[in-house]
Amino acid sequence: MTTCKINEKFPEIECNRPPLEGDPKHLCLLHSRLEDKDKDGAFTEVVKAKLAQEDYDFRGVFFPGEADFSGLEFKKDADFSSATFLGDTHFSNVTFSRAADFSEVTFSGAAFFFGATFSGAADFF
Repeated sequence: MTTCKINEKFPEIECNRPPLEGDPKHLCLLHSRLEDKDKDGAFTEVVKAKLAQEDYDFRGVFFPGEADFSGLEFKKDADFSSATFLGDTHFSNVTFSRAADFSEVTFSGAAFFFGATFSGAADFF
């Protein structure tokens, strides 16, 4: 079975998800840079499922629209390194209980961190 090719751009990211149908670079639903990839809500549902499982590995993820994490508590390390957010991004009133990595993140819209609490290391390099 073919898997996501994100490791060709970011060797440190291993992704075992299948490529999104129609993605020219054979990237999965999370890593595909297709701006219309959430038209049926599948991307949003995968993100919600990761959050529910306390899986906060969002390295290299491409968020095609507004992203709202407001009020959440990240109980484990949260890694958004190399992620891209096309729309406004909300981390207002979020609690990061452990490390939070936002290194090399691209915010194309506004990024809101009002009232966010960082208890561990926070990297915005």
